[in-house]
Amino acid sequence: MVLRSSTGKRLFHMYQVGGYSAGGILREWKNPETHVFDSAQVVDKRFVPRDDYNPFNEAMFPEVVFALPTRDGRVREPNAE
Repeated sequence: MVLRSSTGKRLFHMYQVGGYSAGGILREWKNPETHVFDSAQVVDKRFVPRDDYNPFNEAMFPEVVFALPTRDGRVREPNAE
């Protein structure tokens, strides 16, 4: 999901499953700023949203820019910009 924080920063909400992470914790939810990414790689692998992915938590995610559907197919529409 891509969201805007209460301070106006654009963030990814993602679950990291591998790679490098400051602090050494790899498997957990993270909210890095989008500008820290300079590339992405498309892989031929089926993606299934995690059961604990909840883009509808408006207290945690008041302004959503883009959200993937949940496992059961529900979609949170982006807030008007």
